Amino acid sequence: MVPSAKKRYLAILSSGVFAHYSPSQLEALHSQLAAFLSTNADSLDLTDLFDLRHLHFMVSLLTNRDNEARACLDRLHDQFGNQKSQKLMVLRSMLYEATSSKRDAIAALGKDANDLQTSRRLTTLARRKDDGSPDPVEYVRALTHYLDLQPGDPVAWAELGDQYNLTGHYDKAVYCFQEVLMVQPLAYNMFYKVGLNQYLRLLQQDDRSDKKERLLAGMELLQGARDAFLRAVELSDSYSRAWVGVYVTCGHGLVARLGASAPLRANTAVAAFVAECGRLRAVSRARVMELEGMSPEEFKELETQKAT
Repeated sequence: MVPSAKKRYLAILSSGVFAHYSPSQLEALHSQLAAFLSTNADSLDLTDLFDLRHLHFMVSLLTNRDNEARACLDRLHDQFGNQKSQKLMVLRSMLYEATSSKRDAIAALGKDANDLQTSRRLTTLARRKDDGSPDPVEYVRALTHYLDLQPGDPVAWAELGDQYNLTGHYDKAVYCFQEVLMVQPLAYNMFYKVGLNQYLRLLQQDDRSDKKERLLAGMELLQGARDAFLRAVELSDSYSRAWVGVYVTCGHGLVARLGASAPLRANTAVAAFVAECGRLRAVSRARVMELEGMSPEEFKELETQKAT
């Protein structure tokens, strides 16, 4: 019983799944874990004991048992203060953030912003100002500093990409999501985000010139967006958002302008792109209707509403 329970609790900590538990699940976990530690703490090896007390601390915070979290942290410090000093500083910062202020939480981390754990925690704290309002400039600065230290962290790259998307830096967002795909090449939602931000780059430029060079530059962005959406649905055929992306990109006005351009009429790459878009628009329309359970009339009405 003890080995299986211990394994379960350690898996909960390592996966971080407890952060998404409902209040009732957290209460149950807190009760079970507290009882387990009360009975078995003396028989656990030091590594497992630290990890389970760490989980107990986190669950106590999440269930608003601040005094219990503080007592748990003090116990950790008494037992592991020398060996786990950096991790304990991060936990103390979490306690201060929950019970005191952001300033105290930052002070608890010490001065070594180049330590990985410290830098990641500072990144989390940088999301908001002292008054609780978003602080995108500071958050981006903290994320880029952390990624200088840990360039292989896909979660941080995704967070940075989302921030660049929110602030209209779509080219930088594309770069960030492509970095995620270097580590997670099957992440279909990241291909969707690449496609979305490529498409937003095109809309941001709002270039309606029919000059050959401008049309080709626009086609490059549009094709990049379309192909990213296509890769997303190749990996997940039921990913409705990406199918919508295929439909929207293939119906962009630039496609018709490319097909009508006299200087590009002999360009085989342009002709192939325009023809592909025509076929893919029909395929994606049918797939969206199938996934969303829409009739052709309902789809047409939705398009009309979005156009107005």
